[in-house]
Amino acid sequence: MNLLIVDDEPHIVDWIYELLGEEIPQLTRYKAYGGVQAVHILERTKIDILMTDIRMPKMTGLRLMEMVRERWADCRILFLTGFGEFDYVYAAIQQKGVRYLLKTEDDAVIVRTVKEIQREILQEDGQTGAQYMAGRVNRLLRRERAMNALIRHAQPEAELLDTLGFAADRPLMLFHVRIRDAAVSISELDAETLAERTLTCLNQPMQVGLRDGSIVWLGQRETQADAEQALRCAKDFQEGMTACVGGKVEVSALLKTVPLAGIGDALEEIVRGCVHRPFAEGAYVSADFDVHAENGQTSHLEFQRRMTAAKSMEFLLERGEREMYMRAFAEAVRGIDEGALPEDPCCTQVFLAIALQLMTYIQRNALSDRLPEKIRLSALRSPDRFPSWKAAFDYCREVAESVFSIGDLSAERESANMTDKLTGYIESHLQDALSLGELARLMHYNPSYLSRAFKRQMGVNLNQFILQARMRRACTLLMDDGAKVSEVARQVGFRDARHFADVFRKHTGLLPQAYKNSMK
Repeated sequence: MNLLIVDDEPHIVDWIYELLGEEIPQLTRYKAYGGVQAVHILERTKIDILMTDIRMPKMTGLRLMEMVRERWADCRILFLTGFGEFDYVYAAIQQKGVRYLLKTEDDAVIVRTVKEIQREILQEDGQTGAQYMAGRVNRLLRRERAMNALIRHAQPEAELLDTLGFAADRPLMLFHVRIRDAAVSISELDAETLAERTLTCLNQPMQVGLRDGSIVWLGQRETQADAEQALRCAKDFQEGMTACVGGKVEVSALLKTVPLAGIGDALEEIVRGCVHRPFAEGAYVSADFDVHAENGQTSHLEFQRRMTAAKSMEFLLERGEREMYMRAFAEAVRGIDEGALPEDPCCTQVFLAIALQLMTYIQRNALSDRLPEKIRLSALRSPDRFPSWKAAFDYCREVAESVFSIGDLSAERESANMTDKLTGYIESHLQDALSLGELARLMHYNPSYLSRAFKRQMGVNLNQFILQARMRRACTLLMDDGAKVSEVARQVGFRDARHFADVFRKHTGLLPQAYKNSMK
């Protein structure tokens, strides 16, 4: 079951993403820092539960709800709202399958709500978890027998096609998968679950094991997928498979038409191609599996690998996935050295693809004034300004690093501002109870997130800081000759003077009166 978390405040998204990962590990989670990023995910992934902020710039949660319902009519919607926004969301929650939660709710409430929605979806399907799994196993066995018959060059008759879920008038699309150094194996059922979630280019994807130990996933769709769609699917599947097996995974999408009756020959061709093709971790798109270069030029597959890696970087840039972006960058420029010719068409196209992504992102997010002085965006328009291709791509990498650093600083600044406000409030309200729940409500944050963010900024947890602030204030007040211990206790938030005395002694090593006397 797939859940997408959307909010223009990254700390909200990250907190809920981590929370649900810990509490509901079987739930497949996606995250987006705004409606535009969410649409990219919706275009390639079936979403069962959409958890979204109601008010966001560029695209509201209400508009996002309309878009997801156009694609996935049964998707459940869970709006995240702040104080004073209930009137805004009231009309939306009258619809079926729509709920709302305040952003200040406790972790337990959020987890419980998502679990309730999961149960509702299963109940409406009329299946228990065991029934659902049994049905999937039986379907796998039936499809495997039918596919084996088709591979043995059986004619694609109506019964065979019905079992496979194929249409006679549509060609097949193939994703070839190779795994190296796997730490654990993955069951066929788990692999199918991953494929259904990520290989959205295929209708009911199914797998076929090949003699060289690799696997092909194949299926159909109403319209032929383009290279960008295929790459997104391959990248998602490669990342998911890597996480499952703990090894290296290569996924190649084959973008050429394969007739149903020719599936056996196509698989034989793939096996032959794999004998000569070196293993390359990552995700790629190609019209064939020929890796041989002609006349010293970059081979077609190598060129496709560079370009598909470069195209994948746009999505990673939008999502703020710094590490994955840099990995894709390294793949796009792998093997380019000082000796590459200035007019090399492969280098030119890869450079322009990366440069255009960066310039578009910088302009759309108004980042140009925040970049370091040494960054000159005009250089991204003309690769011939650089002495070599290596220098040109090094500059692109430097620009990308600066863009990601701005994002990191913005998140850090937001957290620091929150901490400044919170410490100021605490220092001026030491006489109050100052519970975590009340502070979270006042600051409009979830209690768990507030606690984690505060400790990350201050180095101590919130309760420790409050206690230390109370003890500092108590020490100052006790220096006044006329101050009574009971009054000092009240002013720093203790109703019981005896309890205050015990805490004070643990903190300073002296009882309040002894400390007071020592200051005379």
